[in-house]
Amino acid sequence: MPTSILIVRHAGPWPVPATAIAPAIPAPLNALHREDFEVNTEPFNAQIEQGDWSGQSRFLAERASEIHAKMALLTGAELHYFGLAEVPHVIAMGAYLGDEIPIELHDFDRDAKSWAWPESKRTLEARVLGLPSGDPIPAEGSVVLRVEISFAISDEDVHDAAGAKHLAEVRVTLREGLNPAICKVRSPADVQEVRLRIREALAAIRTKFPNLETLHVFAAAPVSVCFVLGQELKPRNSPPIQTYRYRKIDGQPAYMPALILSAELEGQAETPLTDEDRATAQRVRGVWREALKEVETYAAAKRALQNRQPGRWYELLEPVDRLRAVRPFPPLPPVCDIVPDGAHIDDNPVATEYGFTKPTKTWHLSDRLLVALHTSTQGKADDLKRLIRLFLFHEYLHDYHSLTKYRAAEVGRFQNCLEHIDYTADGYAILHQLDLQATRDHTEVDNDDKRRRFIQRQVELVVGSFWAFQPPPPIREWQVRRIRRYLNWYWRLVQIGYAEDLETVLRLLARPPHVEIAGLHQVAVGQRLFCHLDRLDRRTKPELGVVLENHKLLRVADTVTSPLPQFFAAFQNRDHDAIIKFFLGVYELAAEMGGALPTE
Repeated sequence: MPTSILIVRHAGPWPVPATAIAPAIPAPLNALHREDFEVNTEPFNAQIEQGDWSGQSRFLAERASEIHAKMALLTGAELHYFGLAEVPHVIAMGAYLGDEIPIELHDFDRDAKSWAWPESKRTLEARVLGLPSGDPIPAEGSVVLRVEISFAISDEDVHDAAGAKHLAEVRVTLREGLNPAICKVRSPADVQEVRLRIREALAAIRTKFPNLETLHVFAAAPVSVCFVLGQELKPRNSPPIQTYRYRKIDGQPAYMPALILSAELEGQAETPLTDEDRATAQRVRGVWREALKEVETYAAAKRALQNRQPGRWYELLEPVDRLRAVRPFPPLPPVCDIVPDGAHIDDNPVATEYGFTKPTKTWHLSDRLLVALHTSTQGKADDLKRLIRLFLFHEYLHDYHSLTKYRAAEVGRFQNCLEHIDYTADGYAILHQLDLQATRDHTEVDNDDKRRRFIQRQVELVVGSFWAFQPPPPIREWQVRRIRRYLNWYWRLVQIGYAEDLETVLRLLARPPHVEIAGLHQVAVGQRLFCHLDRLDRRTKPELGVVLENHKLLRVADTVTSPLPQFFAAFQNRDHDAIIKFFLGVYELAAEMGGALPTE
């Protein structure tokens, strides 16, 4: 008999009121000490409708970590899970909570309006179809797993969503003669029956395909089954797991890619925020307000200037003569056209990292984002404010780029386009930061050498902020687009360090670099492409490619002076100094080819 109970209510598109679940708890348990924990994924609803699932896997992993911490404090506690969330979210909660602690699961019967199980004994029998057998197959590729309890999942729907070429397609469904239907799972024993068949299917898949690259998981099942499916997937010991969300919309596939479950692709659960962290976040909100006011005041001054002398956006900035010479991204708009007046900060932390509600001009910020910004600047007040201003310039420009939450559905498919857009936004922000500084403390940027060093410091702030949002090392698997953004700015940072005059620095900012790694093992998961920094493509050798400033191609192979394995290890271990050291060697090779820095 437990001595206390922990109730976990997982709300999503539908709420899970505390009052509605009480009748499902046996009377003796209702008399015990009880604690309530809500996992609220409702704030992600608008993001999900745009096909954007970023950040949600980590959010759920963090909630799971908090639940484990609570259970550790509650001696002899029993955990009860009640969920009405998106299927991918329920699978993820099962995966991150795991099966180390007993969990009592409850399904909501919409007809009976009850959370109580109608039966106590097993009422169904499940089976596995398409189960692979025989000797292991070393081929690399993907496998589809369908869990069909409430509805059948058609071949057509699977192939529309995940393609038709897979090493195997395995189905967990009901016994022959019993068609999938709602309310087939009527007892905890039914849940256990389906769990065992899922376990059987996954064990066979892992044995048969030791080099499996991606597992595509489709589930048409009640919450209890989706939860145990997540428990059995065990993403920390698995290749990437692509989940799918079902929504029947005319002209679109019935299933769309949703969360990717992987210990490294999406980031392991971070340590829950402490009271000190939340206090830090609240202080950073105050700094954000100050930075926001400064950006708005600055934009208003540029509006008055533009009315007197219209021109390109960079012609409103200093040093205007040098900026006219390099013409950085001429089509971009003046800052006064993208920064709204009177924006404000929501005091309530949100689950997503951040968001901007345009009609109300409200910034919504997570505590973890604010703590990360504070950490990346070591809490230095001036650097923190500067980093926030860079962030604001960058994000406001994205509205011009058509990268709002209303127009960003599946935009991650356009990796090269996003790489260019992010670079222009970073460069735009840095040049406005330089000009804004001149209006605040001109002595810091009153000559070309000071301006050059100021720009270098802003790039260092940008790169430092990148690392603040990465999980703890080792980080073996990276989204290709993300690592290329690091490569771009590390290369620019080294070049700026060697530049002897301001005009050379400005020319570097005005031209997007082209740096990439070849020869790493890559995997496409949904619409995203990932590379493994600890696993090479067996068909070729690793190289770093750089298009130099004289438009020659520099190919950097693994040598004693340019050790690529150490370079990859530096990214895995978040070793900033080692990455800089590697690019210093690349600079010497580029200088030998006459293309380390722009000459005109």
